[in-house]
Amino acid sequence: MKLNIKERIRNEYVHGYIKNGQRIMPTLDDLIEKHNVASSTTYRYSSKEGWKEQRKSFSKQLTDQYDQKQLTTIKHKLSGNMRIRQTNIPKHLQHLPRKNLKSLLYLFGKTV
Repeated sequence: MKLNIKERIRNEYVHGYIKNGQRIMPTLDDLIEKHNVASSTTYRYSSKEGWKEQRKSFSKQLTDQYDQKQLTTIKHKLSGNMRIRQTNIPKHLQHLPRKNLKSLLYLFGKTV
């Protein structure tokens, strides 16, 4: 098997590829058929070089990055909802505790 074909198969197996905006994670059998290579040789390289472990590690990294992004988005939304903008608060109510202000603003249909 040529080195560039082997590397292409390894990269597609470990990292997948993007198609129509979604990541596709093909099986080794899919890639063997796609590239028309010997299955025994491909499985030997995969086993010898630890492609399965590399794939698991890459998938975990993707999941961790996605989770971190989602957490940041949620924190941002929560912090935005918790802030009361002074411009939305009538002057004669600005001395009240924030908890009471949020309740009052909600009752009168003001955004918080």
